[in-house]
Amino acid sequence: VGMQLLADEGVEHKSTRGLGWISGTVRAIAPATDLKIPHMGWNDVVPSDNAPRIERGESINVGVVVFCRTKRFLAAPTYCDLARLQALDDTCDFITIQEHLAVFTAVAQGDATAGPIATLPLAERFHWLVAPRSTIIATGPVHCGLCDDPQVVVAQLLQKLVR
Repeated sequence: VGMQLLADEGVEHKSTRGLGWISGTVRAIAPATDLKIPHMGWNDVVPSDNAPRIERGESINVGVVVFCRTKRFLAAPTYCDLARLQALDDTCDFITIQEHLAVFTAVAQGDATAGPIATLPLAERFHWLVAPRSTIIATGPVHCGLCDDPQVVVAQLLQKLVR
């Protein structure tokens, strides 16, 4: 349970009344480039899978979602290898899959042309991206970790898990 709920008030995103079990106000830690701030499970890495034959458990990694609350970072780059995809299903609609993947990336970037979800706060967009959904794009489980530079982690994970 977050401290915001236990305290009198939380003001990380907007003023929210808490339960008052702990006297005080919880505020977001200001980002600092010279300090390492513990994330306590707030860095979440999610490999996303494309599953053209979900009923047979087939999938290929087509992207990653990296979220770091304290650095106000969310990215969901994708890469879909047509040859690998066709090896699973040579009748799949590659263009439609690419369009769905582009929405993932746009939502993560906060691009309003991706729809109303893209205008939500960062954490809510992350949770939308990793929520269970259709058989076209299915995200994997969330993994937590720490990092100094989430952009570097994105590149490393994309190279290791997708390309």
